[in-house]
Amino acid sequence: MRFRSTGVTMPEEYEQIRKLGRGGQGACWIVKRKSDGVKLVRKTTDDFVNKRGKPLEVRILRDILDAHRRTLNLVDWAVLSIPSAPKLLVTYYDLYPGGYLSDWTPKKGQESSEKFVWYVFQQMADVLAYLHYGYEWSKVDRRKGWQPILHCDMKLVNIFLRTPRTKDNKYPELVLGDFGLAKLKAGGEIDGTEKYWSPEARTTGNTKATDVWALGATIHQLVHGDVPDDRRPEHPPESSYEKKAWDTYTADIWPRHMPNRYTQY
Repeated sequence: MRFRSTGVTMPEEYEQIRKLGRGGQGACWIVKRKSDGVKLVRKTTDDFVNKRGKPLEVRILRDILDAHRRTLNLVDWAVLSIPSAPKLLVTYYDLYPGGYLSDWTPKKGQESSEKFVWYVFQQMADVLAYLHYGYEWSKVDRRKGWQPILHCDMKLVNIFLRTPRTKDNKYPELVLGDFGLAKLKAGGEIDGTEKYWSPEARTTGNTKATDVWALGATIHQLVHGDVPDDRRPEHPPESSYEKKAWDTYTADIWPRHMPNRYTQY
């Protein structure tokens, strides 16, 4: 069973341990369930969309995705009314002790293992194939009647390691998290983290293609320490080569100069 309740849990059933941080979608805490001592992650947000009488994030994780090992497990949830906000969505997820994939971004003068990079790419491509088309690597056919899902915010800090990475466990299973911006339809206003947007994202909105670009940008960051592009400089560069590029690229896309450290094989 992935879900214990249907939105009736009260925060009093959990003991706060420590705050993990606050992002654009709300604050996260490590909490302990009083009934059995299990540690979970609690996220609270007042910025959420309802779909068929249920928060869209909950509907996606509970009703559509089912039990996929590479998407985070929603354990419990509730929508509360409090004085400081009309509605507050409280969600509880499994705690993944391996931490964030962002912890493995190479520092200056270092490089990621190519084998590890390919491992990350395979696992995240697998989960995107499942979200977009209902395909699973272990099965030939995709699931019938699949409802496509756009994640809209793939990046290193939204990918978790199920267990710690150690000398004896160099390749722990990865889990894609944070479905707070996920959608069931393409288009509309673009959501997500700007540095991971594809060149066309401002025009097309979120699509399967923008999810794929975000995966590529994530892999590039894992290899080189940053995403492959940046905002175009305000003034044209002096060199003729860079001046041509300045005239060619839009203000929303500018290739970063990165050292040539790709595979030699």
